[in-house]
Amino acid sequence: MGEVDAAFIQDLEHRPKLAVIEAEGIPLIDLSVLNSAAENGAIKGLVSEIGDACEKWGFFQVINHGVPPACREKMEVASRKFFEQSKEEKRKVGRDEVNPMGYYDTEHTKNVRDWKEVFDAVVENPSVISASDEPDDEEVRLLLNQWPEYPPNFREACEEYEQETQKLAFKLLELICLSLGLPANRLNGYFKDQTSFMRLNYYPKCPIPHLALGVGRHKDGGALTVLAQDDVGGLEVKRKSDGEWILVKPTPNAYIVNVGDIIQVWSNDKYESVEHRAMVNSERERYSIPFFFKPAHYTMLEPLEELTDNQNPAKYLAYNWGKFMARRNLSNFKKLDVENIQIYHFKVKRAPSGVFFQVINHGVPLQRLKNVQSAAKKFFDQPKEEKLKVRRDELNPFGYSESDHTTTVRDWKEVFDITVEDPILLAASHEADNMEVWEWVNPLLSNKKLDDVGGLEVKRKTDGEWVRVKPTPDAYIINVGDMIQDFQLRNFKKLSVEKIQISHFKESKCNSKWRIWTLCNPKTGRDSYQNERHDGHASALPNYLSPVMVLLMAIIGKKNHGNSSMGEVDPAFIQAPEHRPNLAFIEDENFPLIDLSPINSPECFSSTKAKEHLVSEIGEACAKWGFFQVINHGLPLQRLENAQLAAKKFFDQPKEEKLKVRRDELNPFGYYESEHTKNVRDWKEVIDIAVEEPTLMFASHEADNTELTEWVNRWPKHPPEFRKSSEEYANELQKLAYKLLELISLSLGLPANRLNGFFKDHTTRIRFNHYPPCPIPGLALGVGRHKDGAALTILAQDEVGGLEVRRKTDGEWIRVKPTPGAYIINVGDIIQVWSNDKYESVEHRVMVNSERDRFSIPFFFGPAHYTMVQQQVEDMDLRNFKAGMHNYQNERLDGYAIQCAYCPHSSTKLPSTCPEKKNHSISPMEEVDPTFIQAPEHRPKFAVTEDEGIPLIDISPIYSPECFSNTKAKEHLVSEIGEACSKWGFFQVINHGVPLHRLENVQSAAKKFFYQPKEEKLKVRRDELNSLGYYDTEHTKNVRDWKEVIDITVEDPTLMAASHEADNTEVTEWVNRWPKYPPEFREAFEEYANEMQKLVYKLLELISLSLGLPASRLNGFFKDQTSHIRFNHYPPCPIPGLALGVGRHKDAVALTILAQDDVGGLEVRRKTDGKWIRVKPTPDAYIINVGDMIQVWSNDKYESVEHRVMVNPERERFSIPFFLSPAHYTMVKPLEELLDEQNPAKYRTYNWGKFLATRKRSNFKKLNVENIQIYQFKDSK
Repeated sequence: MGEVDAAFIQDLEHRPKLAVIEAEGIPLIDLSVLNSAAENGAIKGLVSEIGDACEKWGFFQVINHGVPPACREKMEVASRKFFEQSKEEKRKVGRDEVNPMGYYDTEHTKNVRDWKEVFDAVVENPSVISASDEPDDEEVRLLLNQWPEYPPNFREACEEYEQETQKLAFKLLELICLSLGLPANRLNGYFKDQTSFMRLNYYPKCPIPHLALGVGRHKDGGALTVLAQDDVGGLEVKRKSDGEWILVKPTPNAYIVNVGDIIQVWSNDKYESVEHRAMVNSERERYSIPFFFKPAHYTMLEPLEELTDNQNPAKYLAYNWGKFMARRNLSNFKKLDVENIQIYHFKVKRAPSGVFFQVINHGVPLQRLKNVQSAAKKFFDQPKEEKLKVRRDELNPFGYSESDHTTTVRDWKEVFDITVEDPILLAASHEADNMEVWEWVNPLLSNKKLDDVGGLEVKRKTDGEWVRVKPTPDAYIINVGDMIQDFQLRNFKKLSVEKIQISHFKESKCNSKWRIWTLCNPKTGRDSYQNERHDGHASALPNYLSPVMVLLMAIIGKKNHGNSSMGEVDPAFIQAPEHRPNLAFIEDENFPLIDLSPINSPECFSSTKAKEHLVSEIGEACAKWGFFQVINHGLPLQRLENAQLAAKKFFDQPKEEKLKVRRDELNPFGYYESEHTKNVRDWKEVIDIAVEEPTLMFASHEADNTELTEWVNRWPKHPPEFRKSSEEYANELQKLAYKLLELISLSLGLPANRLNGFFKDHTTRIRFNHYPPCPIPGLALGVGRHKDGAALTILAQDEVGGLEVRRKTDGEWIRVKPTPGAYIINVGDIIQVWSNDKYESVEHRVMVNSERDRFSIPFFFGPAHYTMVQQQVEDMDLRNFKAGMHNYQNERLDGYAIQCAYCPHSSTKLPSTCPEKKNHSISPMEEVDPTFIQAPEHRPKFAVTEDEGIPLIDISPIYSPECFSNTKAKEHLVSEIGEACSKWGFFQVINHGVPLHRLENVQSAAKKFFYQPKEEKLKVRRDELNSLGYYDTEHTKNVRDWKEVIDITVEDPTLMAASHEADNTEVTEWVNRWPKYPPEFREAFEEYANEMQKLVYKLLELISLSLGLPASRLNGFFKDQTSHIRFNHYPPCPIPGLALGVGRHKDAVALTILAQDDVGGLEVRRKTDGKWIRVKPTPDAYIINVGDMIQVWSNDKYESVEHRVMVNPERERFSIPFFLSPAHYTMVKPLEELLDEQNPAKYRTYNWGKFLATRKRSNFKKLNVENIQIYQFKDSK
């Protein structure tokens, strides 16, 4: 979309909420009965479902709709290829005002630009439409599709898809007719010469998802819309019951259907067209394909006669669809001054009981209005001296004026008044006894006007609310007036009292509501009205000095402040109304002020009582406020004064001097004057200085980019003492920061130096802030509301003050009163995480001052760039971790980027794309082979269940000898493992010790391998003699899996039983088949395999301990292990409701360690109720599951649990399981130590090599029976 154009920004009330609501109630309707010889009852049930959905939601989803998955996939692929082209290629088929079909990227909805690109193609090619929106213009024109050259199958894909979607649209139309009690084909005739079209939408990643929309709120003007959306989602529907925006969760292979305006009109409002919009995403692109089903251009739309009667009269006037559509299309190439045409403009209305109403079809020729509008605009466009030539005066109030007053306040407008009767006779004076009349004559004019921007507001009689009168195309607004005369006094002077009103003539002492209206002198009794306005507000100037007036006066008096270093008042400074400062501030006397003198007196601090008291004060301040002030802190006053003086000298320089040390995108240290907080510009200028020079920092926020960069200070030449004073001050602040950090550690019950190590290579900085006088202190902020991303902030503010803190107890903004010689301390986000929310980082902001400069110096104490930020209170449960805190990488925190992974593990995501991807076919599975189809009872459900109860275990203690030697910590971890194995058979582990880069290297190599052409992969295909290598036709439970794999053993070669026959003792060697490409594949695999083995032995030992066995009890079985690693690739699947990536199964091995990407898809059968539970991906976690072998060894104490893998119609998925398997000669049976008379052996002994050889028989053929399972060795006794 290029630069972020201001045209994309939605008005405040229409901006999206990033915290979305998903409603399960949006109907999901199965249309399969239409594709079979269904009974009448089934059809009636379907019709009822459709009617209910149309009436309650106006939206529903359909599945089993009959549109071939291959047709949709072909269209989606072609769409993506088209949008991936350069802009100049796409613009070769750009639409224009003559033909609106083709590519476009600057569409507006409600006059705000949409964050999207589109391609439109009509179904009927060519399509006939109205040439213009003028009612008397009968000319028509042709719409012709513009077909791009690339991709070459684009046209074919579009036309095939349009035909299939059209069939579905007619089916849906007939069902809707039946639901309205009409014949099924009642509406079909309107679509004989249809104007339907298909749109391909592409929503690029958007850096401002909270300000922009892919498509703004709107209703569809057609009859029906049939939408295919991808798995990213983003469609939001305004729920009719409460007006909430509801996110429509993507359902694989479903279509979303919504009622359009035309069906609302035809049904006479029984079915309503519902407002909807499309959200944008900052991380992922989104694609969708709506099909807009629209009738012939000559169709006259009105409520159907069958659905109207005396009790339910027609609610809409008839309108022509072609003219309606032509008017709508006016906004394609220009931003309109009014809202586009809507069906409510044709709503039948009765004149309201009030005094305002609008009229349409009024008989006034449109051309007459346009002529006078044009003439008026020409008049007002003249220089002021020309307009003043026909200025009105006290003798004749007709003509030009620019200083009208209403209710004693001047109006922001210029006007030109003309009498209808020329001349006109009127009383010469308002005095009751003056009978003289005057002749008022229109001035001579060469030009004359009126416009349609809107802005009229009417005070509603029922509740006194001001109601905006929305402009209606070609309508006139009528209102009943009071009459004239005394009103003209306001034209030439601002009155000290309210102008005359009819309320002055109201009779209070008789039954009649009104006196006879004569023009008496209104001075009598006027005092009682002196400070009233008819809308209830004071009008006399002294009582009208609201904050807005104060601000306006400040702007008028701006020249008295001298030149502001912020330049002109940029609208970017203006805060949203709800975040604007209150000029009347609150100070709280209870704001903590803590005396630190004990820490500077060894004798005093050695006193346990004094130490405990100070630590308690610090802890209470952090918990209750998150802010406190400190005095007697030990920092020499001279150091602060030197730094302040140097900063002031720097800021006093001309702007061009300061810009010589301006920061940039490569190095965020130096001077800056246009910083934004919450997307609003701050009223300040700053210079940032790193305490450690140079400071090492990540070069990028990308998780897989480990490159570092050096941030170096830009030292200004003037004043010459700036560097020295900054460095001396920074050294003193560091000492204070460490003292405070130690006190905070103690208050959390930690050793004093518990946190110090994180600051070895710290990223701390000092900022010098200058807040110039601000002419709009009620609209702007020095710094908008925010929380500090670092660990601690130490702030020195001057006597002007302005810091405000949001009080935790009630959310009020509290002004922190400057205390001489004190520093203000606040807890940052990092301490909030370290303390696991015991101490919270609190929102704060900085007010500006209209009269005085303000200076402050914050010190942001930040840890080393490589710090992994997690809670430090040892008894905290990791599952308390906030789900939304997973990754704060490279967030903009107080002006520069800080790399901090806010989770107890780094975020590892398998990217969905890589450079090689363009060279491989979308689906290596080729045609949909019937062998993929699961039996009905085993097919996946689209409505998945995610269970937060699947254990997430932190195994970091095993890497800390000090911690693991702690009996309590060891027992707790072993207990967690045992409980997880017993209740779930599955768990996830974090802080596992596997280096992130090892996983990333092997993921990258695997993807490169799978993205090769199939013939390259088949060069390392496995066979019946050696089951290692590439394979794409594996079966589970005799049904083919939707996946391709490559298997590599850990031991190379691996010895294995040559045959499954019991009496065959021959062995064979399995040798890895290493692909030539990518060249790093083998090295990446072997390094990763080594790390996996380390982890798996640790887990095996924890499991042994949880069974009451020695830690090494099971290790001996793995001397000549047959373990292997599998790389899985699950391509997008067009039949996600019928196939599985891997069918339901249990792992035959001892343990499985799985790395899955962010797409997810693993489902586990919950032991308690047999439900399939989706295992939600946890960044950088491994999923562990108990295999059949541990089930046998534990004699069923720990069970191997059934699991499967779902497929995705839009996204490919990758995973890497490590299967721990013993030597081929291992005889597997329950362990003797776990058996007794009450718990005898439940399994007969079996040979692992023979068991595995039997399993492998299904690799190359579909068996007639289920493959071998451990239950076949179950002892029946």
